[in-house]
Amino acid sequence: MKAKFSTYITMILLMVLGVSCSDDFLEDKKQYKYYDAEFFQSEERVNWYVNNLYYDFYDGYKTPTAVVVGSFTTTQTTYTEEIGGISAMINPNITLENASDGSGYFGKTLVENPSNDPYNRIRDINVMLERIDVDGANLSQTFRDQIKGQMYYLRGIQYFDLMRTYGGVPIVTTVQTPSKDDPSIKIPRATVTEVVNQIVADLDQAAALLPRTWPASDYGRFTKGASNGSKITCFINLC
Repeated sequence: MKAKFSTYITMILLMVLGVSCSDDFLEDKKQYKYYDAEFFQSEERVNWYVNNLYYDFYDGYKTPTAVVVGSFTTTQTTYTEEIGGISAMINPNITLENASDGSGYFGKTLVENPSNDPYNRIRDINVMLERIDVDGANLSQTFRDQIKGQMYYLRGIQYFDLMRTYGGVPIVTTVQTPSKDDPSIKIPRATVTEVVNQIVADLDQAAALLPRTWPASDYGRFTKGASNGSKITCFINLC
């Protein structure tokens, strides 16, 4: 029994010593940053990133009565007397004063619980817009332009749905470090006019960068025509 026990101890010591003597082992197992420079140097990885954004924006779309990207609830379509009667959200006798009284569409803070919420999606878009021309400079200009065009389109329609829900909202077009205490990132609500101008600017950028058509393998991606059509829709909805 003692011999068997000694054998087990020896094997454990050999394993520990073998691992501790190899710095390469630790390097091989290191968790690399998801957004390191190398990530943006591959068309395949960049397309994965963009595809994931399409998923975050549209996976929840199950019915035509569901509106606002990302969430796609049917709540807003019941704000009529014909469908839902007078609900608290459209009752002129009820005063909504606090954020908790209104729609929770704006989501949670990035510091506390990052998830698939509007400003988290906007942050992911801003990351790509800031990094693709810098870290992805090895990629073709056409590829980078098409990626940026899709990002501008997504950001434009996200701000459109935020505006439809809340009116003026904070406009964030750069990547910020999430913090509860940094006053420099406490951006106030913009006016409705300022949000409209941002939406139109994003859709104009998208129209300038996106192709008129995509090959069959990229069916479903945004096009130049979709960008112009979305801008027209924005104006029709009094934005």
